[in-house]
Amino acid sequence: VVSRARRAGLELSSRDVFVKQTIEALAADLPETLVLGETGTTGPRPSVRQAPVSGPVETTPVLEWFFDTHPLAPHHFMMSMGFTLAPDTDLAALRATVEALVAHHDALRTVIDVDDTRRTVRIEPALGEAEVLTVIDLFDGQDPEAKWERCVREAQSSVDLARGPLIRVLVAPEDTRLRVVMTAHHAVVDGVSWRILLSDLAAGYAQAAAGAEIDLGAKTTSVRQWASRLREHVRAGGFSEQVGYWADAVGPDVSVEVPVDGTGGRNTVGSMGSVSVSLDVERTRALVQRVPAVYRTQANDVLLAALALTLREWTGRDRVAVAMEGHGREELFEGVDLSRTVGWFTSVYPVALSVPGEPAGGVDWSVVVKSVKEQLRAVPDRGVGYGALRYLGAVPELVGQPAPAVSFNYHGQFTLDNTKAAGEDGFYRAGMSVPGQDHHPDEQRPHLLDVVGAIEDGRLTFSWFYSTDRH
Repeated sequence: VVSRARRAGLELSSRDVFVKQTIEALAADLPETLVLGETGTTGPRPSVRQAPVSGPVETTPVLEWFFDTHPLAPHHFMMSMGFTLAPDTDLAALRATVEALVAHHDALRTVIDVDDTRRTVRIEPALGEAEVLTVIDLFDGQDPEAKWERCVREAQSSVDLARGPLIRVLVAPEDTRLRVVMTAHHAVVDGVSWRILLSDLAAGYAQAAAGAEIDLGAKTTSVRQWASRLREHVRAGGFSEQVGYWADAVGPDVSVEVPVDGTGGRNTVGSMGSVSVSLDVERTRALVQRVPAVYRTQANDVLLAALALTLREWTGRDRVAVAMEGHGREELFEGVDLSRTVGWFTSVYPVALSVPGEPAGGVDWSVVVKSVKEQLRAVPDRGVGYGALRYLGAVPELVGQPAPAVSFNYHGQFTLDNTKAAGEDGFYRAGMSVPGQDHHPDEQRPHLLDVVGAIEDGRLTFSWFYSTDRH
């Protein structure tokens, strides 16, 4: 909502949308000096530099966390998205659109030099001769599915961090569809980035296919500027009042461990298994629409309350630490807008969850949900300060803290339908599973259990990822 409003010249923040929950309330405080076009409609306000951004980039907390926890094969840590397009998709227009994405979104031109003591990040002005999009012939006599999986695996595992590109697009024409896999190193994308990229891919392709110049709209604050502002803030003492809170989050009275079945096995990507459970459409709708109204809360709070109860029963401890992830795009600095910025902004931070009452006394959900909601609202700046203090500020109380054994990540609703730009219905035919492996099989997993949920096709599904050598 915010990114589309700003593209139309309306200066809104995400905080505004939550505080003023009607069109009337939002409109009342908008500035009167809007840019009006000849048709009387509002137009974009070019408040940030439109030219490609390049040069050295300060490392961010999440990048420092990544290199700290993934030493074996840092080049092999990808995020992949698969979907199908119409069989008559114009490949020349699609290639031009992919090139426009890389030119427009500066983070996609990132390269990283890694050695034993430091990481040097920079954004290149252009990728030169490097090919981002590759067309694959699946009908050259080889087994089509085996060849497709082999090509995807190679794209996921062969990224050169120091040379780039850190994003690859594979397309394979078929009679009834065009297969597409976009795979990018996590250093340059996150969940929000995918929404931006998929929306821009649809909009840009429509322009290119019509013979028009591709215009992806006004850019928002670059990763380079954000990283610089964040490090300057930490150097100036920013977040220092949060040190006590974060030290307590994994303090001596907080359990960071969970019981295991085997103590000698490895906790690697290759040993990972999963158990998935789903709610039906009716119960999912109740969770996201009815429950928040009854408890004056969000679905995420209810899910974490359930997890807290589960972990208390399993561990026998009243306070259990859980590693959380936030989008990290908090509105901390005046003049910074990350609503349409591609990059990895995720904040990773611990939360000590506790629930009131004794396990034998039954569960009073109104009390439990309220308590967990208040604990989550007490997290300062939605967790951004933790990584900034630990990895950029090297605060002694936080350096070397043990990571919680359990991580929790609820992605909400994510479908290709939600990424369609206005007027672009029908560009994406369907989502598609991605073969291969986004992470190196021998890499250590940062947590013993990853609890990951999302709503797809109207159904809430949670997957528990674990090591088969430990559980």
